Amino acid sequence: MKHVSFMNTRAVPLSAPHGLTSLANCLPLSAPREGVADAFIQQTADPVLLLNAEGSVLWANASALAQVDAMHVEGIGRRWEQVWANDYRADAMAAFDMALAHGRARFSAASQASDEVTREWDVTLTQIGDMTLGSLNIIALAREVKGQDAGASHLRRGDLHDALTGLPNRMGVQQELHRRTSRLVADGGRFALAILDIDGFKQLNSRLGQKACDAILIEFANTMAQAANDHLFVARVEGDQFALLVDAVLDPDKIVTQIERLIQQCADRVLNSTDIASFSVSAGVTIFPNDGETDQELLQNARTALEHARRARHGKTVLFNGSMRQQLQRHSSMLEVAKVAIASDWIKPYYQPKVDLQSGRVIGLEALLRWQRPGAPVELPASILAAFDDPELATCISERMQNKVLTDIAAWKRAGSALPVAINASAADFRNPDFAGKFLNQLYKANIPTHLLELEVTEGVFLGIGAADVGVALRELNAAGVRISLDDFGTGYASLSHLKEHPVDILKIDRSFVNNLPDSPDDRAIVSAMIGLGRNLAIEVVAEGIETMEQATLLRDMGCHTGQGFLFSRAIPGALVPHLTRQHLMAGSEPQTLPRRAS
Repeated sequence: MKHVSFMNTRAVPLSAPHGLTSLANCLPLSAPREGVADAFIQQTADPVLLLNAEGSVLWANASALAQVDAMHVEGIGRRWEQVWANDYRADAMAAFDMALAHGRARFSAASQASDEVTREWDVTLTQIGDMTLGSLNIIALAREVKGQDAGASHLRRGDLHDALTGLPNRMGVQQELHRRTSRLVADGGRFALAILDIDGFKQLNSRLGQKACDAILIEFANTMAQAANDHLFVARVEGDQFALLVDAVLDPDKIVTQIERLIQQCADRVLNSTDIASFSVSAGVTIFPNDGETDQELLQNARTALEHARRARHGKTVLFNGSMRQQLQRHSSMLEVAKVAIASDWIKPYYQPKVDLQSGRVIGLEALLRWQRPGAPVELPASILAAFDDPELATCISERMQNKVLTDIAAWKRAGSALPVAINASAADFRNPDFAGKFLNQLYKANIPTHLLELEVTEGVFLGIGAADVGVALRELNAAGVRISLDDFGTGYASLSHLKEHPVDILKIDRSFVNNLPDSPDDRAIVSAMIGLGRNLAIEVVAEGIETMEQATLLRDMGCHTGQGFLFSRAIPGALVPHLTRQHLMAGSEPQTLPRRAS
């Protein structure tokens, strides 16, 4: 059995017979309330202590003095953790830190008074607001645990462990962090803290339900727990977030590799034991003391690195560095600007023409996002780029764009000048299982025929959780007459299987292959292969980023159907589109018939 004693503590004089001073000396109470407070707290059977925000004991009631040995012995300047015996100091300090940060915390301890009776305590710390001393104060209430509830280990497990997985919880992580930082500051040691987040877990929960996702969490936690030892601490922080504490006997890069290997083992175990098609985990890693010497610094830095990992790609582990703070601030600023732009209805579509490279006739448009503050220049989407990584904001922006594009198409249709318009859809759109049905319903309500819409996606939507749902949605849209365009083909995650498995009508050649087309034999070979692929599969090929006549002529001679870029026109407001569509932007023959892939 561990024992703990309240050490000599005093920040205000303790007078006989119990060493009590009026609580009003510490709290801003009116005279009537002062008497009630003193009477109530002094007469309660539970020990009560008042702490300041610096961690010193300011006051103790009669029960604390009577039931816990050494409280009556005078002592000045004792900190909260020094009230406790060594075995409990890390627990006490972690609880104190959590109460300061979150308003409330608990931990468990035992004490032995002068009668040599060991008592077990459930200690609650509660933040009580601004005090006359100029800072927040903490009330510590120690309630004795008796009978079936007795046993410090029972209390500690209930407070420090997650009920679902059995792993240590957030409080357990706080305490382990505090224990390690306190010990290793003196020893000169190092350790790594990693915060792990299961990618797309919210969407997984929506698709599979809580029971199935709880089983996934338990399987993941069990695999992690099997790796735990004296050098590796594993915990579930909250929801689908976990924490690892790893003794840093290796250099940082090797620690990251070690963490990545463990994550992959756990992910493989989950995939092998469940029916889900994909499972990945992102992680942010920070090193003590390189990146911080306090618990809060380490947690904040690990979460900052995790945010960078999430934005990079699924399944990535990122090591913290100092520049990430500024990047995160810029990221947060972008999110705030995007929220204002959405709320203020500053989002608007601009349109870039798609041109038949044989005739020069405008044969279609691509809707591109722009936004504009009143009286300010038009902004590109790069200025709110972070919003597209946020599922909720990305969906809101997409819905605004779709509504405005459909309004423009309906107006052009009434005027007899409507052309097919390509509109981008992101992975966030497909998280709605009824995305296709909702999109088609909008077309029907606006009386817009489906052949006037093209849905443009990148290959990233085919990866990760929910990829199967994307295929279902695309097939539904395509069957209704909406053409599907695959954007940025050949960059990043290009796979010929996507052309085989999904109803792709249009293949877009990325501008990175067009830029150096006249001077790069490699780029010409790649572009020629893409054009040949499109011809053999009856897929229209569109070249993006055409800026010179030389590029346009090469593409036309290679057999490319369609092009777009600054050579023809920059993106323009919807009001200018009817005038633009009447222009022939290149000299040539009559337009060719656009190929449409057989279903």
